[in-house]
Amino acid sequence: MMTLKTIRILYVGGTIGMEQTPSGYAPATSLVHRIATWTTTHPQLAPHDIQVEVCEPLLDSANAVPMDWSRLASRLWAQRDSADGFVVLHGTDTMAYTASALSFLLKGFGKPVVVTGSQLPASIPHSDAEGNTLGAITCALEPRIKEVTIFFGKRLLRGNRARKRCSEAFDSFGSPHWPALAEMREQLVVNVAGLLKGDKTPVKATLKAKVQTPATRSFDTISVGLLKLFPGISGDLIAAAARIHPDGLVLELYGAGAGPAADPDITTALREVVARGTPIVGVSQSYSGKVDLAVYEAGQALAACGVIDGGDLSAEAGLAKIYYLHSIGTAPAKFAEAMRNSIAGELCPTA
Repeated sequence: MMTLKTIRILYVGGTIGMEQTPSGYAPATSLVHRIATWTTTHPQLAPHDIQVEVCEPLLDSANAVPMDWSRLASRLWAQRDSADGFVVLHGTDTMAYTASALSFLLKGFGKPVVVTGSQLPASIPHSDAEGNTLGAITCALEPRIKEVTIFFGKRLLRGNRARKRCSEAFDSFGSPHWPALAEMREQLVVNVAGLLKGDKTPVKATLKAKVQTPATRSFDTISVGLLKLFPGISGDLIAAAARIHPDGLVLELYGAGAGPAADPDITTALREVVARGTPIVGVSQSYSGKVDLAVYEAGQALAACGVIDGGDLSAEAGLAKIYYLHSIGTAPAKFAEAMRNSIAGELCPTA
């Protein structure tokens, strides 16, 4: 006999619910009615209680800022005990950033949180909106999944491992360093070995405050930047980026972690930035790259300047992780160690 469950859908915005307006496509509330039609006519989902909440104002994810991650996480924590699983409908442009941030902010949440969206609005024929939404709900009904994920193009990916690799294809998200957690075939096939390991005991409401790490700094008081190395980059640009974003800098390095370390202006800028207390985390600018600063002489020179080895951390997860560590008051002396240790499956053990 089927156990009926409650799934809460938070419609944040994005292409999935957009309608044509005189100014172009923009998020609209009409998506709520479409979801009701999709779910009530689906034989496996119809018996369950599928609730939809519109998070006003609806957001084009291109306009998302870190404070939106924090607000969304707080909303989910507040509703945690009201549903068995959660689906977040979000735009694809910054979906990997949001899912990464939620993976840290919802550590210990103990229930599925599935982020999805679509490449085409639900109002357009042959859109992927319905398939992604129904697939995400199916994943949110799966009790073995107790982490933040992205469902897109029939695959479920760890949220802080997913990266957008294409702006047009329906399978536009990949996970270069971690296998898919589930795949939608005739039914959902779960890769149990790939799931995040942790406490399987459901979090009681009375313990929620202990599980949720209390924030000591609001995200709107934190400023972290992301900068990509390129041939000819100047030390002044690195220094300026760090001045604008004094709480941290994710530096996208070449390949396995090389950079223009022969340029004294670059190394001087890096040392001065780190000396001022701004952590610099090196990640690979290659889609499936992994940083190991010990491999090349140039990488070792960057490490000597104080650049933190980000291993196989994605740029999106790296940015979100720095925000999170600052928000919980991580001491400067502990920052490098905290960046190298996996919090929510964002790093491989050997990375």
